[in-house]
Order: sequence, then structure tokens, then C-alpha cells
Amino acid sequence: MNNFAPLRGRPVLGAALVLFLFQLALFLPYVFSGELFVPMSPWGASPWGPSADHPIHESQDRDGSDKLSFNYPNVRRWLREVDRDPEALLWNPDNWCGISFLATQNTHVLYPLNAVFLLFGPDHGMLATAILHGWLASLFAWLVLRRVTRDGSALIGAAVYGGSGWFLAHHDMIQYAHAATWVPLMFLGADRSAMQRGPAGPALLALGFLLGFLGGMPQITVLGLLAAGIACAWRLAAIRRTDGVRVAARGLGRACVGVVLGIMLSGPQLLPTLEIRADSPRSKMPLEEMHGLAGSSLEFAGAVMPGILGDATGIEQMVLDADDTEAANAFRTDLSERKFLLSRASGVTGIGHSFPERVMYPGMAALLLALAAAFRRPDSRSALPWTLILVGGLTMTGTAALDAFYKIPAFQFANPRRFVFLVVIGLSLLSALGYERLTAPRGLRRPRSAAAVIAAAVLALLVTVIAWPDLVLDRVSEQGADDPQAPWALTWLRLHASRALILIGASSVVLWVATRAKARWAIAAVLALLAADLSWFNQRTNPGQDGTHAPFPETNVVRWLRERRGDLANAPAPDASGLFRIIRYKNPDTNFPGTDNEIAPLTPNLNLIYEIQDVQGYEAITDRHVEELMALIEPDIVAQHHFMQELRRPESLSSPILDLVGVHYVLSPARALPGCSLVPLPPEWLMKERLAVHERPTPAPRFQTPARVRIVESEAAVKGVLGAKGFDPGKEAVVLAKDAAKLGLVASEGDSWVRAGSPAKLEVVSYRPTRVSFRYEAEVPTAVLIADTFHPGWSATSRGGDLPLVRADHAFRMVLLPAGRGTLHMTFMPRSLLIGTAIAFAGLLALVAWGLWWRRRPRT
Repeated sequence: MNNFAPLRGRPVLGAALVLFLFQLALFLPYVFSGELFVPMSPWGASPWGPSADHPIHESQDRDGSDKLSFNYPNVRRWLREVDRDPEALLWNPDNWCGISFLATQNTHVLYPLNAVFLLFGPDHGMLATAILHGWLASLFAWLVLRRVTRDGSALIGAAVYGGSGWFLAHHDMIQYAHAATWVPLMFLGADRSAMQRGPAGPALLALGFLLGFLGGMPQITVLGLLAAGIACAWRLAAIRRTDGVRVAARGLGRACVGVVLGIMLSGPQLLPTLEIRADSPRSKMPLEEMHGLAGSSLEFAGAVMPGILGDATGIEQMVLDADDTEAANAFRTDLSERKFLLSRASGVTGIGHSFPERVMYPGMAALLLALAAAFRRPDSRSALPWTLILVGGLTMTGTAALDAFYKIPAFQFANPRRFVFLVVIGLSLLSALGYERLTAPRGLRRPRSAAAVIAAAVLALLVTVIAWPDLVLDRVSEQGADDPQAPWALTWLRLHASRALILIGASSVVLWVATRAKARWAIAAVLALLAADLSWFNQRTNPGQDGTHAPFPETNVVRWLRERRGDLANAPAPDASGLFRIIRYKNPDTNFPGTDNEIAPLTPNLNLIYEIQDVQGYEAITDRHVEELMALIEPDIVAQHHFMQELRRPESLSSPILDLVGVHYVLSPARALPGCSLVPLPPEWLMKERLAVHERPTPAPRFQTPARVRIVESEAAVKGVLGAKGFDPGKEAVVLAKDAAKLGLVASEGDSWVRAGSPAKLEVVSYRPTRVSFRYEAEVPTAVLIADTFHPGWSATSRGGDLPLVRADHAFRMVLLPAGRGTLHMTFMPRSLLIGTAIAFAGLLALVAWGLWWRRRPRT
């Protein structure tokens, strides 16, 4: 990186305005059309649609997305609890029998820019936060790039960074964009730490790390720190050559201090995440499975030219546009049954066709600019982005570097989308340098010639696709041109290849003009071309939703369930009858006529919106103990280490473990379920929503008083008792010997503690996410099992004193009530949060003290 000119007000304001207009252009269809920027509408999934009242809007993403099942519900819950009880954000009782909401970092609980949703609401807030973060990311990138190139050229690279396909295609998981927005601040802080004395550089580095980490995707923050470290090493190497080792060492020390301060400031989020990691199955993902997620050549081709390969949804849309309803329905059915996709048909990796949709596409103009920079004489400025691209490419393809990063505590890097971020940074730098070099007064021949050669090669490839698409289809599909959907696929290939041909031609013309004219309008032309290209990509990866329907309205079945639940937070039923859980069941042999076996009955995590407690869920980090309990019911129920599928075996419905966790209702598109009774709801509800409610006969209460507590030595023995035939959760519980000692339970009959008299009488007083209370009247000491997930942050008190609280039945909480009357209070306040807050406060004090000392130090 070269020396930089000091910042001045007008260039910064000008860049901010230009980049804001650029971001606005990427989202214009949503701003003026009235459509909601929500990639997946509930009208494409059960129980909301499709139905006669709400036909599917054809622009909607029929395949679903994380925004429907994870992101949007979490935002809705965040808004609700901020308004009602902010402390409740620490614990989520609605998923997985309870999980630490703060430790699932993707929920970005502490992220300050969530205030956008307070201003715009959850629906319009999705669009507002996308535009805001894209603009901030671009502006911060401009501040970094202007240290290596001219202000105008920096605009090009900044637009590529904040408007690339990596940003646009990840708005179904806005945590990616949140974290990536602040990576340029880490670059800026690392570079300034290397070059200048004082706390400003370390403060910027720490702030970037903090906000990126709180944004909700620590993997991106750590990778951004890696990229900033590479850039800092480049700068320090130059400083060592010119100013000596001592000056370079001081710069390195300042950068390291900035990293340490960033980690300290992140303590309130970092420590709870580390705390749950030991019990998270996601952190135990086998390396073999991670390598199976590496990219392939076809997927990389799709990343460069998105839409040409693997877009079954687009092919289906073309069929629908043909106004042939019968053909469209037959095509939809065939796609659903055969899972036909060009990329899937070739047997590519587990990430499949989604990889090209979610990676790095920077636009054709940016790619040509990167090539122009690459074929100019290499220097330190171009070597840096190429190094980043090399590191990102190696890790994407599943080499040993992936294994090394995987060992970083608490974070899972299996998906190569994380590592593509290094490629995004490199391409942004190269695009800025490429524009500067194409418009430089000397040395035009080599970059222009190189760009022309590469452009000609890509053009030749596209012409081949247009003229002989059957050759491409034979390469990527097992059946090739003989596939039943081949005619549609061939037409789709021609359409997208033609579009790419036009884009490359237009990009080549604009860049050729840029080499001839040094006027400022050349930058505007490149930005306009990028905006047009990336706006199309944005609409394709984020289809807007019909804004006339409110997302996720209460259906009749959902309303009925909420009425059964009552007001848990303020007025729970004293007998805890509202504390039931639901689970899903799906088996094609039992479905109602007309139901679709591929549509799940009520998407997981929508319970976060309705506050209906659910055994299943979809989160980034979960407690393995609940997963292992459910695996005793159906061994293959847990998928992808953070998602629990529906029950599918009839015998699962009678499992005593379902009784243990308090599953009262089963949601299913079934006529009848063995051992369950169909709730007599109006028939029109069932046929409209394709969803029936079945009642299980013997769910255990949330607060159980087992007469016998078996004491065992190992977790395997605990699961052995729970999975054995004849286990009755109403009569027996099981704990580890070390936990029994904490409670004061001593075996009186064989290996079991047996209650000496009648069970205690319990009455629920309150049930809030982080505060649970019930009154009790006990003749003798009574063990009480609370069928909510155990976490070391939970504590229990009664009569003004603490009671030991331990894990029982593998996943849940148990206390031993003393004889007599009293009220038991359970409170969730993880010690890791308190320690992390203290560390963050210490780091902030250290940074402020350094700043004050620096201002008052003697000048030399």
C-alpha cells in the first residue's frame, strides 16, 4: 500500500453520496414496486399457501430460504423482547426445549444497528438494513482503497465490495452483511496502526472487530481480520525496508493491541458463545463432511456467470411465462419428484446449485478491470489482492488450510461461502487498481491486450453455449439431451448466455472508452454498468414479495394453539397446562388427499413469532443433549447439525421421551396418527391449511416430581436408561453421580434415591424466558424435574437461599425442594456474560486512558 493523502470533507461527502445512489440503484425495484424485500414468502409454504385465497406470486422463491426459517423470525422475536423485556433476549424457550439465545451468534442480539428494525419495523426494515449496510460497507471500503489508488478509482472497487453478489445474495442471512460491513474498518485500523503512532489505528481495528463480531457471523469477522493481517504485513515489510526493524515492530505491536482490545470489547458475546461450544454438535462436524462441501469447477463457473448453470426455479418460471398451466404443473411436479437441476444432475458437492447464487459475482465490468490490473507489471499493490484470492481459493477447495481454520474455537468454517469473502476483498482491490491502470498515461498495451484476450475467451465460451447448448447439457447432466426437461433447459441456457454476452460486450465498450477518455464521466459509466448488472442479480437472488399480504399472519390453527397456550409471561395457568410443546410428523402414507409431502407442516422457527414452544427448531448453535434425546426416538431426525426434521415413523409417536419433553400436540397433514386423537377442528381449516392437529394422550407436565431418581456414572448410562423399554418419565428420572452429590441425593434402594412420602404440590406463579417461579408445599424433600434445557447460567433460590440446580434426564434441570412451603425462583444470567461485560469495560477504559494520555503527552 502506498502513502495516502489526508482526508478532506468534500471528497468524503461526494463519495458517500455517489455510493448511496449506487446502493439505491441496486434496490430500486423494491423501493418503487411496493414489494417486500423478503426472499421467501409464507405464501409459498404450508400452512399459508398455495390456496385459493392467496395464490403464489410467481416472482417468489419457491424453494425457501434462511430468511423464512431463521432470520426473519429471530428479528421478530428480537423486536418483541426489546419492547417487552430486553433481558428475555438471553434465553429462547421456544426452540429446542430452550437454548441460550445470546450464544447462538447468528441472532445478533447485541448488534447496535438493529435499531433500524425499531425505526422501520421487521418487514420494511429488511430493505432498510440491506441498503444501509451495503452503503456503509462501500464507504468504508472507499476509505481503505483511496490509500492505494486515486479517489475515483477507489469508487469502483468500493462499489464492487458493497454491491457484489456476495453481499446481495446473502440478505436471506443478513448477519453475513452485518459482519462484512465492518471488515474495511479493520483494514483501515491495521494499516494506520502500522504507519502512525497513537491509539487511533488500534481503536479503529478494535471497533471493526467488535461491530463485525456483534453483527452475527464471527467466521467473516475472523476471516476479515486475517485479510487485514495480510495487508498489514505488506505495509510492515515496506516500513522495515525504509525505516528499520524497530519502527516496523512498533507498528506490529500497535496492531496486536488493537486486536486484543477488539477481543476484549467483544467479551459479552464471545464468552457465552465459547461457553456453549463444548455442548454444541455443530462444532463437532467431521472434517470429511467439511471437505465434502468444497467447491467444484462447475460451481466456480456459475459464480463467474451466475444463472447459466443450475437454475431450476428460473426454468420453471419460463414454463409459467408460456401460459401453459398444465405443462407448468407437470413440470413443477417432475422437478419436485426428481430434484432436477443441471448442477445437481452432475453429482456435484453438497452445496449444490446454491453455491453460484451465494458467492462472489462482482459484475462483468469488475472482472475485466481485475484482469487489467493483473496483467500490468506486478507490484506490491496488485500482489496483495492476488494473495487474498489465492488464500481464499485454497480454502474453498478443501485443503489443509480449511482444517487449520476449523480449529479456531467456537466457529465452524465448513461452508466455503465464508472463505469466498477473501476472494471478494481481493477482487474489490483489483477492480480499483484495474481502472487506474486502464486510464494511466503509460503502459496501456499490456493490460488492454490481456483484458481483450480474456474477454475474447469468455465470449467464445458464451457463443458455444448459445450455438451448441446440448454440449453443455451433456457435460453437466447425467441424461444430457435425453433428459425430459432438456428442451426447457436448453432454451434457458441460451437466454442466460445471451444476456452474459451482452454484458461482456457492453463492459468491453465502456472500458475501451475509459482508456481513451480521462473525464470523470467514465467512472460514472462504469458504475452505471455495474449497477445495472448487479441490480439484475439482486432481483434474481432476492425475489420480492407481494406487499399486500402481511408476512406470517395467524392462521386458524396457529390461533387455536396460542389460545391453548394462554398468556405464559403474565398469567400462566397454575397447573402449567399452557406449557405444552408441539412437534411435527410427516409420512406420505397418512397424508390428507391433496397435501404435498414435500411441504413441511409449519416451517421451523415460526414458533418464535407466535411464542409456541417447539421441540424442533433451526439455529446456528444448539445443545447436543436435546439432539441426542431426539435421536433416541428417530436416529436420523437431526440433519446438518442444527436442524431437526419431522418425525416419520409411526412408532416414534409413542416414545416416552416425547412424554418427557411435554409434547402435547403433533402437527401433521395426516388423517390419523397411531396412539393420537385428531383434535376436532373445523374441516375447512384442515383442508385450507393442509394441517391437522393431533393430541397425544400422556404428555408429562413441565414440572415433574418423580418418585425415583436413578444415579448412574456416565452419560452413556443416562441415555441407556432413557432409551430402554419401560422407561416412564412420570415415575423415574436419572442423574449422574456427581450431580446427585450436589443435590444431596443418596441411593436408598439399589442405585436409586426414592422419595420418602407424597410428592410436593406445585403451582406456577410466572414463566418468562429468563425467570421461572412456582409455589410448592412439600411434606418431604422432593426432587423436581423441570423439562427445560439445562445451562450453567440457570440458578435456583428458595426462602432466600440458593438451591443446587443440575442436569437430569440428560438434558433438563433438576432441583431438590426442602420440606415445607415456599416459592422457588429460577433465573437465567450466565456468568460468562457478566465476566465478558467486565472484560469489555476494562478494555474500553484502557482505550480511553490511552487516548487521554496521547492527547496530553509532551510534543516533540
